[in-house]
Amino acid sequence: MKLKEVSHLFGAPSPVGRDADIEITKVVTSSELADENTLFYARDGMRHLAKDTACDAVRHGCRAVLTDSRNVTLENASCFLSNRAGKMALMLEKHLYFEVLHDLEFVFVTGTKGKTTVANMLAHILNSIDIPTAVSGTLGFCFSGNTYLLKNTTPDIFTLLPYIEEAKNQGARVIVLEVSSQALLNHRVDGIRGKYGIFTGISPDHIDEMEHENFASYRDAKRRLFSDFGITTAFSPRTISLSPFMVSGVKETLFVDTKAPSNLTLKPVKMSKSDMLYTDGSREDTLSLCGEYNLQNAALALLCASRIASVPPFLLYPALRTFTIEGRGERFSCQGREIIIDYAHNAESIEALVSGVRPFLQGRTIAVSGSVGDKARGRRIPLARTLERFFDITILTEDDTRDERREDIIEQLYCAFTDKCKAIVEPDRRRAIVLALSLAKEGDTVFLLGKGHERYLIRAGIEIPFSEKEIVQDYYSQDVLHRTE
Repeated sequence: MKLKEVSHLFGAPSPVGRDADIEITKVVTSSELADENTLFYARDGMRHLAKDTACDAVRHGCRAVLTDSRNVTLENASCFLSNRAGKMALMLEKHLYFEVLHDLEFVFVTGTKGKTTVANMLAHILNSIDIPTAVSGTLGFCFSGNTYLLKNTTPDIFTLLPYIEEAKNQGARVIVLEVSSQALLNHRVDGIRGKYGIFTGISPDHIDEMEHENFASYRDAKRRLFSDFGITTAFSPRTISLSPFMVSGVKETLFVDTKAPSNLTLKPVKMSKSDMLYTDGSREDTLSLCGEYNLQNAALALLCASRIASVPPFLLYPALRTFTIEGRGERFSCQGREIIIDYAHNAESIEALVSGVRPFLQGRTIAVSGSVGDKARGRRIPLARTLERFFDITILTEDDTRDERREDIIEQLYCAFTDKCKAIVEPDRRRAIVLALSLAKEGDTVFLLGKGHERYLIRAGIEIPFSEKEIVQDYYSQDVLHRTE
């Protein structure tokens, strides 16, 4: 679409000279991705101003900028100023990608915890029965063996659509999207519509001045998914009291459970430290993850997949016998010690993780954990109390501290421990992991919590390469580290 046609679409005067015939192929919101063939959407953010990112985009060769900020002034590019800039950018993007969005099945997944597991389970099931499916979320945008890392669990539509286009060109028929509350609050994926929405549950989280001012704001942001995106069928755990309210705008809701009757009830029969045998009342099968919460996640994915594929859920059970997910309950063993790497970073997710494996643990439990900076400050005290309750020893350390001092965050966690003998402070996360491994004796289990699949650590706003798996492998470099299946 030529820039003069974009101007006409926006109801603005056409640029003069050669700029009028520049071909605009996409909208971008990162100045690093801007070039001559992009329209840059400049907006003020928490860490940057529209006027600065707009100038940076122009330095990268961009010739067209759309903004709602009157502080943006450009000499060498066309600048479209409107208080409806967000809607105008979305309108242009949908126009440019109309054919991409057509004939794709979108599935949205939201909830306080479980999004990543459910989304990846669903994609795994569908791919196993030859329904090519891409999944986008915390692990990145993944399709056909390729993974593109993303800066957010749910990037904006302008970032997502090029990946979606590439997946569709390679044969994808279904796109599974993890949708965070921040994405819904900030309208990042407005413009994408789909028939199916999965609600994994909700509990107080992401509540502070940087995210949601209170639980009602958090709840209502997630509720938008089931009222504003065209969803006609929702899937939800039966036991969540808020489910009827959250999905009240949806025509059909299907429920899952691990105890009581529902549209799909999967009951645990026998659990081990690495998998579980379950039954639907008529037949038994195996899930390659432990913990009853993962059985609920599996039921959500299976029920949604069965609706998409138009087959009974039990035909899909075999797909989950070998399902694994990076950084979610990943288990390794060496010298009689167990190491579990998990993304769990709040009280509820840690309790669910440990409760699922605790019956099979023999020795002491040692945790390495911290809390992120600049947000979610309200989770720190509950996190510390949960760590004290479930672990014999907790080494308090840094997580992604961003612009907060790691020592200040650790001090808040340490002060919340009533039994200070159960807490050790080691601000450097690498040293904390090595300390935990050195303290572990035969039969003990070390939990590395909060980072999971991530391969970086954020200090003072800078991403530093960091892999917990590599640190563990280096520690046991003279021995073979076995992944526990």
